[in-house]
Amino acid sequence: MNERFEDCYSFMTEETRDWLIDRMNECNLVELEHGPLKDAFDLLCPLPHDELKSCHDVVNKQLMERVKLAGTGQLGPDESAAFEAARKCVEPNVSFCIAFPDRCM
Repeated sequence: MNERFEDCYSFMTEETRDWLIDRMNECNLVELEHGPLKDAFDLLCPLPHDELKSCHDVVNKQLMERVKLAGTGQLGPDESAAFEAARKCVEPNVSFCIAFPDRCM
């Protein structure tokens, strides 16, 4: 399942991928490096769910604001299309995780 999310993550621009890692690092849970999402999963997945969820909620809210900015063109011409491609990729993965939580991650 992680590979599927890695594929979707790769649809985002490098600028947004780096931005996302920087936001995750602000949670001070672990020190993530820019690069493959697998490396981040290796560090994040063993963490207690409540700590990870708290960080996820904050970062997800910031990400939704970034998506809005991209939709208005404020982040450049490539960001909106990149977010759309990533969203279309991740939706079936999220649906799978909701339906089969024991087989997700």
